[in-house]
Amino acid sequence: MSFSTVWVVPKYYGHDNLALFYVDPGYDALKGQTLRLNDFFRARIDEEDFTIRCLPYHVIMEQTYFSLDVDLS
Repeated sequence: MSFSTVWVVPKYYGHDNLALFYVDPGYDALKGQTLRLNDFFRARIDEEDFTIRCLPYHVIMEQTYFSLDVDLS
């Protein structure tokens, strides 16, 4: 929509969508984005269901691969 893909990485986890930003665009920009998304998709999602969290730390996501013979049960 209005954020460059250089600065944001969209993720999908179950039924939740998550956007990871490399820079903080500010609360007002993020709040405006939630309103535009709701309007664009006509989702009628309640305002309290959009969560904006600006965490004070950096998170790194790593992917683990297991061989086929590993029992994870």
